[in-house]
Amino acid sequence: MATGRVAAAALAAAMSLAFTWQTASALDLDVGLDKGTRDMIEQLPPAIRVQMLQLLKDALPLIDVSVSSYITQIGTVFHDNLNDAIRQVSCRTGGTITNASESLKSSIGWVFFGDWPAGEIVASHVPKGIDQLGKDIANTRAAIKIDTNLDAIRTAYVELLHEASIVKCSSYASDDAPVVMLTIAGRVGQIMDPAMEYTTLLDSPGGPICSFLSDCISVRVQYLDKYLKTADVRDVAAANAMQMVDDLPPMPASPDWLSYSMQAVGLQHFDIAPYETFLLQIRNIERTVEVTKVAREKKAQAEWDDVIERKPALDTFMRNEGASMDASAPSAQDFVNMICRHEDAHSSIEKLTSDGQQAFNLDSRRTTDWGRLKSELETYKAREESWIQRARNAVPEVAKSFDFHKANPGKRRTPFDFPPCPGMG
Repeated sequence: MATGRVAAAALAAAMSLAFTWQTASALDLDVGLDKGTRDMIEQLPPAIRVQMLQLLKDALPLIDVSVSSYITQIGTVFHDNLNDAIRQVSCRTGGTITNASESLKSSIGWVFFGDWPAGEIVASHVPKGIDQLGKDIANTRAAIKIDTNLDAIRTAYVELLHEASIVKCSSYASDDAPVVMLTIAGRVGQIMDPAMEYTTLLDSPGGPICSFLSDCISVRVQYLDKYLKTADVRDVAAANAMQMVDDLPPMPASPDWLSYSMQAVGLQHFDIAPYETFLLQIRNIERTVEVTKVAREKKAQAEWDDVIERKPALDTFMRNEGASMDASAPSAQDFVNMICRHEDAHSSIEKLTSDGQQAFNLDSRRTTDWGRLKSELETYKAREESWIQRARNAVPEVAKSFDFHKANPGKRRTPFDFPPCPGMG
């Protein structure tokens, strides 16, 4: 078992190293991750970070279906990536695993099976199969006590993930390999999310957030309360976050001296499940609000893109009309054209202004761009209004005819009073 303890320690050290690798650049894409997970990815080696972000970026269209669909896909990305890592190791006789280093460097599995000098991981024992793996997971979780250090829990979970990789390797050639693979995935799922949660808590950029489960519950509850008070109220409301808080299971009780004493002599069993469930649900609330924010910003981006796509047509109109209306002596036809085109131009300016304002309201980070566009549209509006006033003064009978036919489609003031503009009927 000494070998196993050394191996587990090496795994945990590699896991910790992954999250203390400082990088120069922060996330270049907001993909709806909570702060803890975002910090975790930012500190990963570049190849892993780029791959994870790309996978999440590719899944962003799911937000258009529903926020919950995308949140589910976030979990799937992490699970699939780690399961791929477990498949990317090769086995040797006796339960030794040789790192498929190049493959792992582009997988989040590097967190669990990272680079260390020996290039091999040796389990504390070679599990006999899927049944033994299940028992080891159950026994490991049962052995955890309220005063077990969080880092020790993570180390134990990493050891279990290692065992799962061995069982997976040894089962590929079996007749029931597909069934075994599904079962292993289920077993790994029991510890994968908690293992990632503990890593996020232990290896935050500023140092461990907490060291014991009871402390983690308290710290995370306080953080969530502060987070929800400072997040955009629209996102908190749209995410139904306060209802999610109300729906949280009862907060696990903080330990007292009696609990410590009874557990120490084996008279009381400590159940880790409520703690893990509570921690994961808190992170899910935070993540739901973040994904809701991304959905809002994604909508803002689509609306902004639409504004920018439509604006060149207005630019062309203003440029062409300006060539004649800003001249010293526009022709009578120029004035007529201005009267006929005024309403479309005015409507375009108003709609672009309204839609641009809406995009800005949805995402105020676009302050500079919106300020520039708004100023330009206001200038366009002032110029266009001066043009139409000049045109109406220059050809007043045309202006009167336009007003009449606009208010009375299909009618004429006199038998020879035809509409001045095409399409007025």
